[in-house]
Amino acid sequence: YCGGVARLLYDCCDLYVSRFWRPKKTAVLTMFDKDFFTEDDFIGVCMVPLAECSATEVALKSWQGKQVTTGMLFTKDSKVQVSMSKMSFPEGSRLESGWKIKVHRGTNIPWKDLTSDTDAFVKVAVVPDDANVVEAVVQEDLGQQFVQRGAHQTTVAMNQKAPVFEEEFELAMLKSAHKSRFLSALEVAIGKKMGDADVESLFQASASAVRSTERSEMECAFAKMCFNDLQVDKKISSGQDLVKLPETDALRMLHFAQWLVSSGDSKKVVFAQFLIQNATGNVVPEDAVNYCKAFATVAGTAELEQLAESGSVSLETLRKVAVGELRESWTQCVYSNAANRFYIYTAVSSGGARAAWNNAAGHAVKLVAILNSRRAEADAMEAAAAPAAETSDAAESEPTQASTSKLVSVSDRVAAAIPVMVQTAIRFNQALAEQSSATGVSVSDTARAERRSFAVPRGGCAFSPSPGTKELHFESFGSNLLEFVQSECSKITDNEMLASLGNPEEEIRVLSTNSKSGEVFLMSGCGRFIIKTISDPEAERLIQILPAYRQHFAANKASMLGRYLAIYRISLESGSSRYITVMHSVFDTPLKIGRMYDLKGSTHKRFVKSDSESVRKDQDWLNDGQQLKVTVAQAEALAADHSAVTSFLASCNVMDYSILLGIASDTEGAPDGQLQSADGSEAYFVGLIDFLVDFGFKKKAEFLLHQLQGVGQTASVMDPQSYASRQCKFFVDNILPSP
Repeated sequence: YCGGVARLLYDCCDLYVSRFWRPKKTAVLTMFDKDFFTEDDFIGVCMVPLAECSATEVALKSWQGKQVTTGMLFTKDSKVQVSMSKMSFPEGSRLESGWKIKVHRGTNIPWKDLTSDTDAFVKVAVVPDDANVVEAVVQEDLGQQFVQRGAHQTTVAMNQKAPVFEEEFELAMLKSAHKSRFLSALEVAIGKKMGDADVESLFQASASAVRSTERSEMECAFAKMCFNDLQVDKKISSGQDLVKLPETDALRMLHFAQWLVSSGDSKKVVFAQFLIQNATGNVVPEDAVNYCKAFATVAGTAELEQLAESGSVSLETLRKVAVGELRESWTQCVYSNAANRFYIYTAVSSGGARAAWNNAAGHAVKLVAILNSRRAEADAMEAAAAPAAETSDAAESEPTQASTSKLVSVSDRVAAAIPVMVQTAIRFNQALAEQSSATGVSVSDTARAERRSFAVPRGGCAFSPSPGTKELHFESFGSNLLEFVQSECSKITDNEMLASLGNPEEEIRVLSTNSKSGEVFLMSGCGRFIIKTISDPEAERLIQILPAYRQHFAANKASMLGRYLAIYRISLESGSSRYITVMHSVFDTPLKIGRMYDLKGSTHKRFVKSDSESVRKDQDWLNDGQQLKVTVAQAEALAADHSAVTSFLASCNVMDYSILLGIASDTEGAPDGQLQSADGSEAYFVGLIDFLVDFGFKKKAEFLLHQLQGVGQTASVMDPQSYASRQCKFFVDNILPSP
């Protein structure tokens, strides 16, 4: 009963705030067909910026922005006629910024009933957001509900294809000086003072504030404010806990940890840190004792101290302790409306990024435009493209030129998601590192690859811009290990990653190669980063070897081994998922690469089929009479580096990798330390790529077949140790200069 009363009061206050609280920018007219026995049929909606105008026809569109029409062979656009004028108020009025909105008529309204014309009516609302923001929000149910809350409604024009309304509505804003009466009444109801900002946060006062969980959470928090003796865990009619700790939502928990610090309760951060790590399996039993000791210090309980001393601590026990310790603080966070700020995206400066990023709702609109643009470009390329070159048995090479992708939809999805994933992961890791430093407890090490799961709200959040009109679910793998490769080996800062990959304004180009795998290749606009989808077996192999991969680079930061900077897995609309990797391009240089080779150390069918292929192969290298014209000392260093890399890859039981080699004939502007020929006439770029092919049953069978055919020693596939030895011999004998 108490919960129901509080919910009713919340709805009343919500209606009052939506109609009178904030200055309005856009009129939203939504037309329906009245059905007396079933739910009313939606016809169309239009968003009109508030500006004085005489009778003007405005197009009706679907929630997704498509023009509504009537007719089959000869269609006509459906429209509604509206006029708007400013209102004047008598002296002493409590209202200001008033508008008169008159709905005149509809034209070409489609039938919604089989036996009669439409029984149309229009809902009229005004919102404090720009039209483009509203258009993005209404593509989902919550946004559609928002633009109808507090709306005025015309009468029903029965059985008319061109309904006439001629009804006028007056809408205005409450003067700031008169808001105090509402605030005083609200104080009586909830027992605490509320400011203007508190009201806007507690009630959904704008389209950009509409979120999937906020309203139910705010209703629950409001109920607790009204009835202090209402039990926190007591359930209301929504079926949700009054205030439930989002312990499995890493982003929200980290934001909560930041609030704990800002509110002076930083000692409890260790509990939040544990839940963040535990939710994705990043806490192993060895870490449990350290956490238990930290818990005992904060909670001051003898039981935890004894448990820590025993050395036998279960993660489930620690989880229950952490949830119990944080429940009251989370409730306070929600009541203070600080939890709402999680959904407010603040663009980050990336130390030289070309433009500031848009706010969360604006990015959703821009995202649609970007996808449409890329689809148009892909269609144009497909129409002009020559027949695809015949595929070979070569594994994937690093993409070097744009061509039409066969997986346009997946390419679009990946390209659109990359800025959100990169920015979310980097900002999350930075914030988590700060929290770990504050608590003194860290479980990140180089012995295992951490996995994290993220759910980015469709409107964006404190760590990420909007992913569009739907939530983005993705995982990241091994960021604790790959950060070393990024910063210490590739010398790439987080700000550089954010500027090139985390900025929605930056272009991400869709590429394709002569690969047989069907995976998607993309490149950052600056050309420094390669984005590629990989198969599940390849991803599992990469994640498995990451600790050893990091150790290899720790021993040789300048290793020619290809450098992975990030690994993600994204959920697709089809219900499937894709692994996505980000690599530092071997050809990260301002110099123009004139010749490129993909060399495996194998000569069987290792040549280009036509001159149109820009990346040449082993037999072509031999036929072209190529060699690296380096000094003896450089040749010895390269041979040692290559030997160390291939030995490492053989120990990982992988093969079929390639030496990607680029030659630039103009060395002017080459950076210091760039590998060059002895006479300085050429610059060389060397890297080992595509090293994720496991020598499993399929490859063993392929190797056996090659042996039966008499090409076992020259074909690409062979056991990892033999493959490494053969490539080392080819590297020394044919790529490096003769002694």
